[in-house]
Amino acid sequence: MTPHVTHVTLQPHHNIRHFIDIIKWMYTDSFDTTGLELLDIMHLCLKFKVKAALSRCASELTANYMTFHSASKFIENEIQMRRENAQADDNEFGGYVSLWCTAKQFIRDKFKSFTIENWTCKEFVDLSLEALKIVLSSHELVVGTENTVFAAYRHWIHSNFEERKQYAAQLLPLIRFPLLQHNYLLDVVRTEADLDYPEDAKKTFAKQFIETYVYHYCSPERREALREPEIPRRVFVPDLLATKFYWRIDKISQKKELYSDSFFLGGYYLYLLMQRKNMNAKGGGTIGLYMHLKLRESGLGQSFYLPLAFELLVRNKVTKKYTSPKGVYASPFTFLNRAWGYVDILGMTWEEFLSIHCLYNENDTLYIKASVAFKDFVPKRQVGPNPTVQ
Repeated sequence: MTPHVTHVTLQPHHNIRHFIDIIKWMYTDSFDTTGLELLDIMHLCLKFKVKAALSRCASELTANYMTFHSASKFIENEIQMRRENAQADDNEFGGYVSLWCTAKQFIRDKFKSFTIENWTCKEFVDLSLEALKIVLSSHELVVGTENTVFAAYRHWIHSNFEERKQYAAQLLPLIRFPLLQHNYLLDVVRTEADLDYPEDAKKTFAKQFIETYVYHYCSPERREALREPEIPRRVFVPDLLATKFYWRIDKISQKKELYSDSFFLGGYYLYLLMQRKNMNAKGGGTIGLYMHLKLRESGLGQSFYLPLAFELLVRNKVTKKYTSPKGVYASPFTFLNRAWGYVDILGMTWEEFLSIHCLYNENDTLYIKASVAFKDFVPKRQVGPNPTVQ
């Protein structure tokens, strides 16, 4: 019987060491190659149809080398391999398919809890285009509103706008425009669409706006009768439509004006401002406390309407509990009224606050808590005087 002979031709870019390692594996069931170099082994295994070795490499990479960096590399590898082998189906790719699927799920799991800490971290900003597509298309994202997904898109794009705006037309369809809050769509997304995007991105924005309008204009009965597909939902958690922010002001007796760090709620960035008010008045004036919108970071222009319910609380040094001297109030934020708060948050003068008997002054430290929610998430109730526009 004449043995079957396979002629092997290695290209200049092939590493002879990797080919020898495949031969070694046939006799010893082990590779000398480790780490991401196993991808090069897999490339040769696919070329020479050594399916068992290909699957073994995929298993090694999945079990021992799946990290954020490598998962991104595996996703890029799929794009390259499918481009080079356009006629091949999944059966021919063998172990590659399981490696690619595992890498995609690894990335999805990494950003499943879609908090601002996750999508502003360096790993998210450094995501490749293909890896970002995996994240934005995921049904598993845990968010309060689709606004957060668009805010994450903006953060990635604007980290290098001139370079990355070319990818907008590929990314925008992954955002579920009909699920965006109406005010956010009108005030943030529309403002974003007016930026210096390429023509294909501008057309994509326009198409998404039209499809969103049609979706909301059509009745549920019409959609059902025409069997129009429903918009896939994320994992929407109502509790994420509200947030709490804690702020500690040390050596407050030396402060006249101080800004807090920013905090995030459903696509919008906010911050607090503490100010000494009416310092020349009797008793040294009062402590003013205000909540501001960060317009540029939120993507807002000069026309917006954001109804929020908020409560500004201070900590009692005896009970260690936060109390609300003014109560909850719901006020719409607009360009003209983009900061709301109180000229006298504590209901006492500056000198009374500095007294050792003051319940809110803890060794020259003031502890503040801001509770904020979308107006339709918290019923409006007014306690005490209305907040004032700063």
